[in-house]
Amino acid sequence: MTPAPALGTPTPGPSAMTAPFGRATVPAALALLVVAAVIVFLAAPGANHHSLVSVSPAENSTLEAAPREVDLNFDRPAIQLGTQVRVTGPGGALMSSDPAELVGSTVSVRLAAERPAGIYTVQWRVTSADGHPLTGSFHFTATGPAGATSAAPRVGAAAWWIRRAA
Repeated sequence: MTPAPALGTPTPGPSAMTAPFGRATVPAALALLVVAAVIVFLAAPGANHHSLVSVSPAENSTLEAAPREVDLNFDRPAIQLGTQVRVTGPGGALMSSDPAELVGSTVSVRLAAERPAGIYTVQWRVTSADGHPLTGSFHFTATGPAGATSAAPRVGAAAWWIRRAA
């Protein structure tokens, strides 16, 4: 058996087993953990990334003719690096050839001059300011042609009378 320590000799007790900063360290550490957990919880995943707000033409919409451009509206501005918008028309024909234009939080791409009737697919990739990509796609339908394939102007009545008189 080990002899008992002499009177007046400090013995290891609860105070010697606590952290070097004392008992106040445990509540402070717990408070710090709670604050960190709240910050992580409130900063939801992807909170700093873009989100698509709207598109024009609207997804799955039916139009009389294909528009001259397609617009994607985001909640924040994007950066040019890596941003692409590809529009294909009937039969998979590429209908967009210009690079995407970024103005504020809108990304736009112009379509070809001749735009036939049919289903159009828009595939896009946008790079957020923090460098993370956001991708998606949508469709719209044009029931009639647009551009140079539209109906030719009709000869007016005056032109008919001029030819008849000649």
